[in-house]
Amino acid sequence: MKKKSIISVVTLLCLSTLLWGGVALKSIQEEYWNHLVLIGAAERPTLNWRTLSDNTFTILDETKDIWHLGSKQQGPATLYGPEYFSSYNSAYPYGQNDGALWQGKGFNAQLKFGIGFTSQGFDFILKPEFDFSQNQYFKIMDSFGRYDSEYAYYWPNLDLPQRFGNDPVFTFDWGDSEVRYSIETFTIGFGTQALWLGPGWLNAILHSNNAPTYPRFDFGLRKTKITLPWLNWYIGDIEVRFWAGRTGYSSYYKTGYDKKHMFITGTSAAYAPSFLPGLTLSLNTIVIAPWASDNWKQLFGLATAWIGNGDEDGKAELSADWLFPQVGLE
Repeated sequence: MKKKSIISVVTLLCLSTLLWGGVALKSIQEEYWNHLVLIGAAERPTLNWRTLSDNTFTILDETKDIWHLGSKQQGPATLYGPEYFSSYNSAYPYGQNDGALWQGKGFNAQLKFGIGFTSQGFDFILKPEFDFSQNQYFKIMDSFGRYDSEYAYYWPNLDLPQRFGNDPVFTFDWGDSEVRYSIETFTIGFGTQALWLGPGWLNAILHSNNAPTYPRFDFGLRKTKITLPWLNWYIGDIEVRFWAGRTGYSSYYKTGYDKKHMFITGTSAAYAPSFLPGLTLSLNTIVIAPWASDNWKQLFGLATAWIGNGDEDGKAELSADWLFPQVGLE
């Protein structure tokens, strides 16, 4: 195995003393909050569905919050970043959970920054990212002439280029930008925010932030307490989201379709029973199909998605997560 060396430099968010917002996926701040959750000093704002807008933790024990993030209050305006990341790969491409950044061989860099406004239930966030990859040469696997591009992945049905051309790569991505309206726990929004489904820490089974963003809308209930009114019995928390968006192919993949884009849609649901503290059960479904009017029947990944003409790809995930803060175990 050839030696790979990676040097990563991460600059923390430049936080305003007056402005505070959601926590970015897989950021150092989120890892810190997860530590507080693990020791019982904080509570997660979500059960299963995570984006920047949903990721607003609640502090339970300020004495354990050494960064004092729980004392920050969100105002009508929020500053995000600037947030800078860089890496150097000496032999081969390597990167994970890094959005639109292609961490090829050589030097790579990513810059994110933005601003958000909140008013009368509306949230407006503009948080783009700018990416660069030196993209130096390295020997790739032969695609055996199965594609128009020599850089395509050698496996026949994956749009996973081994290299993005022969020149340095500059990328602009809208990142965690969106417009959203919320009333109590009901929320509806449109944007490009990175989405993480399920309790996976490093690898989400069906959806993560390990790719560029794409336009998507969603609606549903954020984490909501459920009480049986006739018994006044709290039975637990639920969370439900329906979503759909449009994604596409890279220029290094031969689709076999006339379409340039794909329709992606799904359903996300989770339940945390009150009688089993710390346990969360979640279900996620995703359907991907060619972007065409007759494929809107797949909307929200419902049952019709599993009976089609073979062009669509449907997946489902059932997860269980159990937190024991008394002993720091999850």
